[in-house]
Amino acid sequence: MNLSFSRTALSVAVATSLSAPVWANATNLDQVIVSATRVEQAKSDYTGNITVITSEQLTEKAIQTLPEALDRLAGIPVYSNGGLGTTTSVFLRGHDSKRVLLVVDGMRFNDPSGTSGAQWQHLLVSDIERIEILPGAQAGIWGADAAAGVINVITKKAAQGTHGSIAYTLGDLGQKQTQGTIGYANKNFDARIGYTGLSSDEFSSITPIVNGVKQNPLDYEKDGYRNDTLNAKLGWNIAHNQRLEISAFKADARGNYDGSAATNINYSTYQQQTLSATYRFTLADWQLALNAQNGSIDRDFNGSLFNAKTNQQSMTANRKDSLGGWTIGIDRSEQSSDTMSNAGIGKNQHQQGVFVARTQSFHLPQAEHPTIVNLSLRNDDFNDYNSYIGKRFGIKQMLSKDAYFAFNMADSRRMPNLFERFIQYDAAFKATVRPDVGSLRPETVDSKEISLGWKGYSVARFEDKVTDLIDYDSTNRNYYNRPGDSQLNGWEWKASESLPSLASEISASYTVLDAKTQTGTPLARRPETNGSLGWTYLGFNKAVLGIQSQFVGTRVDSYNNTTGKAGYDTGNYWLWHANASYQWNKEVRLFVKGINLTDERIAQATNSFNASAPTNYYAYSPRTLLAGVEYKF
Repeated sequence: MNLSFSRTALSVAVATSLSAPVWANATNLDQVIVSATRVEQAKSDYTGNITVITSEQLTEKAIQTLPEALDRLAGIPVYSNGGLGTTTSVFLRGHDSKRVLLVVDGMRFNDPSGTSGAQWQHLLVSDIERIEILPGAQAGIWGADAAAGVINVITKKAAQGTHGSIAYTLGDLGQKQTQGTIGYANKNFDARIGYTGLSSDEFSSITPIVNGVKQNPLDYEKDGYRNDTLNAKLGWNIAHNQRLEISAFKADARGNYDGSAATNINYSTYQQQTLSATYRFTLADWQLALNAQNGSIDRDFNGSLFNAKTNQQSMTANRKDSLGGWTIGIDRSEQSSDTMSNAGIGKNQHQQGVFVARTQSFHLPQAEHPTIVNLSLRNDDFNDYNSYIGKRFGIKQMLSKDAYFAFNMADSRRMPNLFERFIQYDAAFKATVRPDVGSLRPETVDSKEISLGWKGYSVARFEDKVTDLIDYDSTNRNYYNRPGDSQLNGWEWKASESLPSLASEISASYTVLDAKTQTGTPLARRPETNGSLGWTYLGFNKAVLGIQSQFVGTRVDSYNNTTGKAGYDTGNYWLWHANASYQWNKEVRLFVKGINLTDERIAQATNSFNASAPTNYYAYSPRTLLAGVEYKF
């Protein structure tokens, strides 16, 4: 695909003229972030591109799950094998989700026994304070799983006094959601507990295509879903400079999904629980944080059992000075799985890393505005694989108070996860067992980014080279390293603007991607173009109205690994969503939400590999209307 700047610039100019906010004010340079260096810093001190979604924005649009929140952003297309609770993948600048690290309150949430990184489809957003999305290998300071970027979730803690909320949502497809929180905080202690129950009768995940027409997924059997999630966070201010936090998370979900036909009903269950503790100590310009977490995931896919256990420990120290700050740290993680074991190979793996980062702001000679530099190094040691040193360099020159030019480059490494190592070693039912686990090599990601920005507007060119890309061979049913270098290059535009005279906030984002292997074969399921539009009107006395739209361009479902033949195109469609809320009084808020208002029949993916005329497709949610009420005290 020709990445002509003039052609794509024209496209985004048209999109911007029609736009409205996807996430209003997400480009605020005064926001505090923690993704870049693993400690709090101003977003304006970071040289790369980062997007922040706040709890207010999630509430305004009645977002229910983490994939739904990410799917509203251009450049992060989300693919589900049906409705709520079905297998979901998140792509970040063309990298699939097993290369993206999900972090919750500083701790890893990826499932090493799965194929999609984290279990995205089961993660609800009701207890989230904000979401930070940091793309590219520049997130490599988090370790090997963050080769393509990191999505960092910060959960809520209790505000001063006693507070709570109750919310209930009811809608089409038999969907119900119940939320409740209670929190208390004083000078020395705070505690917050939250519960969310989400259920739906859903629709048929796989729907037939008859004479080229995609059938209505409501005309077939229903794939129901139920999720019960509990969150708790306790904090104790031991002294004026010491704090201890304990967080607990537990999710229990179960649902149905289709195997290969609309009448093929299967079941899945999922349980995840984590317990973590964080100790923080502050002395003058120094901050120290000690973290420890223990977690487990147990899944049952129609009788196929998967389990994984994760233990993590980390220490991070930060010192601020007149020009910036230093961050140094060490972390260790260990993953194990009884089901991912073949002659002891692939049963467990661990990594331990040491990292250092520097942020510095200074003025070049004769320069009126500051120059900001970000540097980091990380050394990782792995069992079964050689150690690796990842490097990052970023520089941002402020051209005025609100305008900047930035350049970032980084490299990182991703280890094969437990599932990839097990399937590769076992060769997916082959009779001959491979004796060398090292035959599946780690991936190396080299990332470059050039960006130009002014206030809420930015344009970025990114180029990622992946050496030894680990891919799945559907013919031999095993994982292997693609020879040579795969390239994921593209352009990314973002625009957001507040228009007080029109009582509106508008924004748009647009991504053009060229993702190919060394032989020029496009990587499957990556849309060549992807955009987000919308509009939020704030002119009513107590009400807010919003409309959002998503565009997905050309995207092929799959490629034959031997012939390079492409499957069918699942792209080139628009989705429209809407939301409205009314603040009845200080305590009560009413809200409504519409999903896929035009009832678009799209194919997230086909279950007919390499078919030019598939007989079935994974159904996206039909037109769905939801209404709810929230009471706060």
